[in-house]
Amino acid sequence: MDTLILRLQLFRATMGFLPYAGVKMSTYMPALIWVLSNITCLIIAKRRGLKNTAFRATSVVMLGPFAIPFVLAAKSQKLVRI
Repeated sequence: MDTLILRLQLFRATMGFLPYAGVKMSTYMPALIWVLSNITCLIIAKRRGLKNTAFRATSVVMLGPFAIPFVLAAKSQKLVRI
């Protein structure tokens, strides 16, 4: 039992020198959701034929997951062939 306690203390001491030792994976979850929603918006916009504008890109970045309904509600651009 004593060796287990010593091993845990040694492990804790060595982990303290690593960068981001106290950061848990749950800290990264909002950023991961934000990035995945941006990729989802891009895929939906390309499949629906939406034109990529600065306003649309900014709104997707600012709104994150809440931008998906706006991309779904946007009207597609009709291509004019000459």
